[in-house]
Amino acid sequence: MKRIITILLLNIIFVQFSPAQIANGSLAPNVIGVDLYGNSYDIHSILGTGKGVILDLSTAWCGACYTMHRSHFFDRINQNYGPQGTNELVVLFLECDDSTDLADLQGTGNLSNGGDFTACTDVPIIDNMASARFSYQISGFPTFFVINPADSTTHKFNMFNHNAMLSHMAGVGIINQPQVDAGMDYLCDDDKTRYICSGANTFVPKFELYNFGSTVLTSLSFDILINGVYHSSQTWSGNIASFEGEELVLAPIPVSGSSNVAVIIKQPAGSNQNNDSLLFNVQLSPASTQNQVTVEIRTDHLAKDTYWHIVNDTGTIIASGGNPWVGTNNIGIGFGAPAPQTPVGTYQNNQTYTQIVNLSPNSCYDFVITDYYGGGISDKLNGGYSVFDNLGNVLFSGARFNVIVTHPFLSTVVSGINNPSADKNFQLYYNADLDQLNLFMDVNQADITIFDLQGRPVYQKEWNQKPVDLSNLSSGLYIVNVSTNTKNWSKRFVKE
Repeated sequence: MKRIITILLLNIIFVQFSPAQIANGSLAPNVIGVDLYGNSYDIHSILGTGKGVILDLSTAWCGACYTMHRSHFFDRINQNYGPQGTNELVVLFLECDDSTDLADLQGTGNLSNGGDFTACTDVPIIDNMASARFSYQISGFPTFFVINPADSTTHKFNMFNHNAMLSHMAGVGIINQPQVDAGMDYLCDDDKTRYICSGANTFVPKFELYNFGSTVLTSLSFDILINGVYHSSQTWSGNIASFEGEELVLAPIPVSGSSNVAVIIKQPAGSNQNNDSLLFNVQLSPASTQNQVTVEIRTDHLAKDTYWHIVNDTGTIIASGGNPWVGTNNIGIGFGAPAPQTPVGTYQNNQTYTQIVNLSPNSCYDFVITDYYGGGISDKLNGGYSVFDNLGNVLFSGARFNVIVTHPFLSTVVSGINNPSADKNFQLYYNADLDQLNLFMDVNQADITIFDLQGRPVYQKEWNQKPVDLSNLSSGLYIVNVSTNTKNWSKRFVKE
């Protein structure tokens, strides 16, 4: 957390619009808008219900705004004090340039800075809010306002003093701060579903731990439940100041197959109970029946900030690529920081790199990919990464991520033997003339899901031996996943 705050201070970007900003203590001009999901907001109405309001005035092209987004500062506030928490606040992200659109917010438009503001956040985003920029007379992005429901007055904060926001809200009574209140949330890149190597039989919980209480947090205990049944307890000790946080890694937990693992904080009575538990959906990793996999990296306009490696179950790196100076240490620096060093091996912009990696039989591996600035690989021009076997089966793929992503996978090949017929019962053919995907399988029905290179499902339907209509998909590289009760296939294809 302290490193993130330092990064924020180094990356502030100001753009002048007016000679003065609305003074602290002024009555809040109203803001009315609809978020990306169609929900309507009227801040005067919200204030009338007794809830405080936080406005994050930013733009899609502002690098400092994206750095702020990656810190997930407002997500933690929203999680703890918003509708899913104590329901004392409403946090709104206002995109204040009417010339931007959804593509810019998602990092793929012409006015985007390359970061996806819609990823890893539950904060409502309202686009086309230049009117708020002028009514609040802001002089730079990002700028934040806290509005007190007691008298509808505003108090301004920016990236130099945003952390004082919580202390201010607690001091004036907008939020109630108990003496002890720990909360936790998923790591952005890992999310709720975690994959473990099929042969590992253990799961390591990782999450963000925060102190929302008024006193320093020095110790906690956690209960671990597996599939709803108590398994064990673990303890943590450290030093987290009020309104600060850190990443926490617990000891490995034994699992057998796919499992639901719950981690629950043992809180003192009376503190906020809304953020005391996390449920992890633990799934077995993909497996390769081949003795080789191919790593494919499709770089964007910032290829020099990408690094990856594959590590085996003894911790040895068996293959790597990209910028070795970035590695796993010089990551998440934030936009606006000095450019990374570029030693031999650093990738070039807008290129495709492939590397074949030999695997040992019945072994666990981790594919790890990192990013110097943060934000992963832009998928504007099909940038991203994929790992697939000799038969073209895609084990996993992705593009945008926060700082670091780890994909476990298993090699199940028998020593010295490949199985070239393992995929003979699943074939696909793209018919460009009819814009259809023809599938050939040894089953009559299956569930079809097509993913883009960012891992987002763009088509889902039950297959019943008819061609798949692709007319609603744009040109590019996709991954089709076909599943039945007993089988699962994945392959790449290119729509022209």
